[in-house]
Amino acid sequence: MKQKTPIAMVTVLLLALSPWLYGDLIILTNGREIEGRILIEEDHRIQIESRGIQTWLSKDRIDRIEVTPEYSITISEAEAFLRRGDAVRAMEQLRRALNEGANPRLINEVLNEYDPAISRAIHGNNPDASRQMRFILRGFLDGGILEGRTLMLTARHFNDMGDSDLTLQALLQLSPEQFNADPEHRFWALTFMREHVHRILDRGEFEGALVVVERMRRLAGDKPDPMIPMTDMARAAAARDHGDFADAIDIILTRVRPDYPEIARNRIRAILDAAEIWANEPKRYPKAREAIARLDDFYPVEYQATRNRIVAREVSWLLLNNQPLDALDLIDDIDEESRSSELKELRLQAFHQAELQRIGENDPLELLKHGRWCMENDMAQEALYIFNKTRENPNLKELSDQLIRTARRARDTGLIEEARRLHEEGDPSAVLHRTNSIINNPGVASELQREAERLRDLAEKTLRRDSERRAFDAVVLYQRAERAYFGGTHQDSLRLLRILFENFPDTKAARQGTELLPDVLRSLEIAYLEGNTSSLPPIPRNLPVESMDRMDRLGEEVTRLLKWLDQEG
Repeated sequence: MKQKTPIAMVTVLLLALSPWLYGDLIILTNGREIEGRILIEEDHRIQIESRGIQTWLSKDRIDRIEVTPEYSITISEAEAFLRRGDAVRAMEQLRRALNEGANPRLINEVLNEYDPAISRAIHGNNPDASRQMRFILRGFLDGGILEGRTLMLTARHFNDMGDSDLTLQALLQLSPEQFNADPEHRFWALTFMREHVHRILDRGEFEGALVVVERMRRLAGDKPDPMIPMTDMARAAAARDHGDFADAIDIILTRVRPDYPEIARNRIRAILDAAEIWANEPKRYPKAREAIARLDDFYPVEYQATRNRIVAREVSWLLLNNQPLDALDLIDDIDEESRSSELKELRLQAFHQAELQRIGENDPLELLKHGRWCMENDMAQEALYIFNKTRENPNLKELSDQLIRTARRARDTGLIEEARRLHEEGDPSAVLHRTNSIINNPGVASELQREAERLRDLAEKTLRRDSERRAFDAVVLYQRAERAYFGGTHQDSLRLLRILFENFPDTKAARQGTELLPDVLRSLEIAYLEGNTSSLPPIPRNLPVESMDRMDRLGEEVTRLLKWLDQEG
């Protein structure tokens, strides 16, 4: 009895204090409950602690023990820190509770209840505390822990910290029901997202803007217009930018073309342009051809033009690497009536190179026959090469000399005709190149040489005159464009820059114009976004590829996007 008295007294004391105790729940055989923490467990007894008081209980008197999870204590400690205003340590405890297995809903409840204390820590004068709060909240966000009102409040905290990307990430994790639960928060979220979309548009990232707007529509409960499948076009643009041209084409053909054929055609052209740029190295030629092959049934004109250019590039590479038979097979896979003039010329070159490989240098009569074929197909330079080879055979020397003279005259007559045409078109540099080929070659007929010298003199005179005026004219155009930009007449500035790029691309003034162009286009786009103009500005088509990629826009899609934004705003 003496041993039981202290335990009974402690039990009564623990029961009296149980509403304020913490830890495990010990249920005795008589139905009484004791809250405490188990310190030691032996075969026949356990030691518990509560409020600093330690005592032993015989296991015979215990019915069962309900162990309190460790995270419950950790959450209680976090709440205590929040009540004392120590939000950083509280957030660390909440993160620890998650690691201990706490249900995310418990974490959300604490964050929601003590949001004012969290907000004070974020906006306080301690930058280290603010950074730590941001770090932990981002961890919760990335882990998908946050939900409901807590997620909306976290989005506002990130916005207050100036991190628009994390703000958007938090908002896009909301369900439509959570997004629309609080009208005040909903209005703020839509305002933020609208401003964020405009910032994206201002950077020229139209595909990203489309994705955000479509998510906004879904969050706000609006059904997307089936006639303007902006999400599909954004998805196709993203696939195109990643080089997945087959996927991009499939999206446009199946999702966009049935309801919006004109925009589909515009998007297909953009995909084909990107595919042609992408196929700029040998290992990509077959992949690019395969990716766009499906378009032959839907957009044959656009498809054939792009395919011919890609094939021409591949054939040129094959010829450069002495693979004429592969080049011939590639060209012959295309119907003759569908071949471009470039491919037809390349086929002649491929056949010529293949014949040289087949004949070799041991059959001069076959070489002579092939040289005459070259003459018949206006390949005088190639014929000259062959006749110089056959001339080495004593039996064919006289005949070869006659053919050489004929081939030279044919070659130089063609060069003179081309030089005249280039002179009429105003290309003096090309005229010089053609005429020098004649003047510097021995054995040229005197009348052709005199004509070549006359055209050369005219070209040099033109170049001297143009050189004196080009720099001056380019500077004048750039100065006019700059004045127009700072004067607010941005359309005039763009028109003058286009003239500068087209006529003086290699001047210092043109390089200055390239630096001014993005500002001009951005100003015009802002005017369009604000409704001060009815259309997006056209981009000069002769810009470098990098500039074209950066400034590529989805005109009709952006028009619809802004219309919805204005209605919602």
